[in-house]
Amino acid sequence: MLNKDELKNISIHATVRAANSEFKNDVSQMDFQNSIESRSITESEDEEGGQENARSDEETSPEYDNECDRAPNYENYKKTHSEMEDDKKWKLTTGTVVEDALFKFGVRCRHEHLAHSFVLDPEDSTYLKEKVFTENELNDFESKELSKMPLDLLKYLNSFDVKTTSELRERVFRPEMDRNFFRAKDFDRDWIRNTIYNLLQEYEADTLSSDHLELWFLIHIWGFIDKIFSNIEGENHAAFRRR
Repeated sequence: MLNKDELKNISIHATVRAANSEFKNDVSQMDFQNSIESRSITESEDEEGGQENARSDEETSPEYDNECDRAPNYENYKKTHSEMEDDKKWKLTTGTVVEDALFKFGVRCRHEHLAHSFVLDPEDSTYLKEKVFTENELNDFESKELSKMPLDLLKYLNSFDVKTTSELRERVFRPEMDRNFFRAKDFDRDWIRNTIYNLLQEYEADTLSSDHLELWFLIHIWGFIDKIFSNIEGENHAAFRRR
């Protein structure tokens, strides 16, 4: 079974790529890129004209409009960060602790950002503009090697490498695992099987070849990523719960 670090690495890698695809698609659909580019990423307290800043103890307050104008849940965000164990955080050779750097940046944002999910996108230029990470640190993120998948699990995943959807359905509904299913042992394989089956349904419905808005991705895609943590007791899901 995958350990926590391996699950975290695989999940974050998938989440960042899904988030990139989702965001870029959302921009093309909603056509608000120009408004983002024309807006300065930060506003000083002077530019606020004396109005109370959402984070008055900071000199700058990064702003990220996303049409819904939804503010992060700072209390949950702080709670999530405070519950993290220091010895399990990602410390760079420069001394920067990734989770802490994302948190310090996130509390300054007045609108939602991937940092509020503790998700890192190395291609996000915001981190350089806001001096969250250096250029060398961002390059290190790109070159970081993810934990390797256990061979038995990789073999199971590769067993779905077939040519037709009918063959894929046969592989999905193989009864071997269900005959003596033991959740602690079979959770990862069960997650792979269910994820492939759900994606197969999307493929057969020809939904993957069309453009969609954010809500579609939340319903049809992000659930797979979220459920990968379901067997880890006390572990927060990858997506930060905003209520």
